[in-house]
Amino acid sequence: MKTTKQIVLFILSSAFCILSAQNPIATYYGNGNYPTWTDNLKWENRINMKTFSFAGNGCADCASEFSKFEFARDLLYAQGGGVLYYSAGTYDFSEISNEVSDSISGRGLMLRSGVVILGETPTTNNNALAGTMALPTKFIFKHKTIKDISSIDKPIPTNWSILGCMASGSETLKDVKNIGIAWVEMDGGAIYFGGEYTWGNTWATSGGWYSSKAAKGVWKNRVADGTHPIDPFAGAVGNYVGAGSGRLVFGCVVKNSVIGNHNLIQYAREKYDTIKVSTYPYKFGARVGVYGSNVFVSNNYMPKPDKCFKYTQTTAISQQDKCNQAFGNHRTTLIYDYGKSFGIDVNKGFLNPFSNTMIGYLSENVVVSNNWVYNHGAKGFEISGNYFLVQNNKNERHVLIENDDVYGLGVNWELTLDGFYESQPGGNGCLSDNLSRAFDMAGKNGWIDYNIYSNTGSSPGNDGEGILWQAHGGMNSILSFAITNNTGGGYMAGYDVSQNGALWAWNSTSQIGNKKAGVMTDVAIVSNVGTISTTGTDFISTCPAGTPTPPADINVGLASDNAYATISWTDAASNEIGFRVERKIGNGAWQTLVIRPRKSIGIADNEQVWRDYNLPLNESFVYRVVAINCDNNEVGASAVSEQLLITKSITSTKQINATNVISISPNPVVNSFFIKGLDKNYTIDIYNTLGRKVKTTISACEVEISNLPKGAYYITINKNVISKSFKIIKQ
Repeated sequence: MKTTKQIVLFILSSAFCILSAQNPIATYYGNGNYPTWTDNLKWENRINMKTFSFAGNGCADCASEFSKFEFARDLLYAQGGGVLYYSAGTYDFSEISNEVSDSISGRGLMLRSGVVILGETPTTNNNALAGTMALPTKFIFKHKTIKDISSIDKPIPTNWSILGCMASGSETLKDVKNIGIAWVEMDGGAIYFGGEYTWGNTWATSGGWYSSKAAKGVWKNRVADGTHPIDPFAGAVGNYVGAGSGRLVFGCVVKNSVIGNHNLIQYAREKYDTIKVSTYPYKFGARVGVYGSNVFVSNNYMPKPDKCFKYTQTTAISQQDKCNQAFGNHRTTLIYDYGKSFGIDVNKGFLNPFSNTMIGYLSENVVVSNNWVYNHGAKGFEISGNYFLVQNNKNERHVLIENDDVYGLGVNWELTLDGFYESQPGGNGCLSDNLSRAFDMAGKNGWIDYNIYSNTGSSPGNDGEGILWQAHGGMNSILSFAITNNTGGGYMAGYDVSQNGALWAWNSTSQIGNKKAGVMTDVAIVSNVGTISTTGTDFISTCPAGTPTPPADINVGLASDNAYATISWTDAASNEIGFRVERKIGNGAWQTLVIRPRKSIGIADNEQVWRDYNLPLNESFVYRVVAINCDNNEVGASAVSEQLLITKSITSTKQINATNVISISPNPVVNSFFIKGLDKNYTIDIYNTLGRKVKTTISACEVEISNLPKGAYYITINKNVISKSFKIIKQ
């Protein structure tokens, strides 16, 4: 690391003047306030899904929205990525076949590397934190039906009603990068961009956490690949491999969505239930689940559901194997409750069952901000990462109380943990933990700031935490966090974990500190509204006197790939409660990037460092670090860093359309095809349906493919900045 005087980068990408108009994240948040990795997405390379000529580009059978999606997605993937642009309107994906939408080998809307879905930008009502959002572009997902208590058919999402991702070519799931969705309302569809594990042969034989229960269901023969959200629990043998980089979920409305469990995990029902139907939202499934690094989940709205209903199915009276109580069964009235699903899960929930997943918890550059999430019990947010921000989120909640009438369905319904095991009163966690908390955290180097929540807990139940850390997957410590300005009921604390660097300040809650066990090192718990409940040897609970000495040795440098700036400093005070890292663009005001904990003893995990991934473009900027007291004022500021400047220069691409006078014939092809409309200096790339390039030719009028196997292929023709794609059939 070195102090830098002036750094000028020339990066071949779209010009910033073009980029700001085309990257919707940059447009919405402004220069220096959005993750610059999103500039790597090919926003200029678009297919307009409403006007694109599918027949003219080789897909005469693209009649359904689903077939159009897969065809256009594959064209963009073959070109290295781009945008599927859905202008204002409703796009109905419910015509997808049952075989695709519900079977063990089915699929949802699966993105390939580099492909992003973009809806029309709303001009009004586009702020999720307002608690309402109206988007011009709407997706409808496929549903199936089950009977409610009046024997009326009610729709529920199918097992593949998800927007997901898939590996292509030589990739595996951990290699899938730069995918996402923006400005789309999703009705009945969840989002799952998952991670990769070492997979077993089938769900039934993998030996995973739910393997034995999957063996009793119709999905027992599924071969896990990570595309379905239950794969990690039922199909993994325990070894976490990794997840890709670049996951975007921005400006979306996600409503009436769940990760379904329709005859996937059977528990023990088949012993008693002659109907043999297992239907319930998956307990650990989130409406938005994202795994990987360079994650941006922001300005999304998950409203209170309006399609919940009562139905009946067999449940157990108690859970014999864990609670040593009598085991029985009866048919129970339940609520198919979309609000009792997790809201947003980033790098956490599906890592918990495994002991070797530290790498997953520490995926870098995670931002979860400005989201409005409704919950009826269950977790609002569960998040982990390294150098990550959780800011300005609102978790609107109703306490999960058996027989309450939150949805206007009336009383007389029972509460279960998972659709089978019934929640029981008392303190027995195996029968009463409905996971009804607002934020469930892990990771390293984070800032949890200005989040609002209410109404945690369940009855019967023993949960109700507001902001919680737990020991899972090797993450048995709170590692260098600041938790500030959060408001809500339920305690903010670590449970059975140590705290190696933590600042809890200006929060309003009932209780704060540490639960059960854990050593406190480099910790300050000050200026909070609520009772302190903690033990340890190195924490302060009163505000230090005097003015903190500014930190010394501030250093700023750029990463070798220019993805972020690293700011480091040395603690020169003994009376600070933490540090505030700030940046100033040009002659503007100082902007707080993050608040960091103090470093009193000097534990290695509590680093005096921060990484800024939101680098301003085409502007001069500097950093400073402020040693703060309880007033969080300006008095303990370090010297500023040297000036930085990052510039982007110009190349561009033209939008794909059906007007370029380039054509190929014949199609289908026997031995060769001919290209018309270009004279010279172009490249022809041929890809198979797995996305693997099988042939490249330069400036040929006739392309010979007699040596390729029969089947479908994608042809991409590139000339200068113009790109044209076709699908052919080799006979």
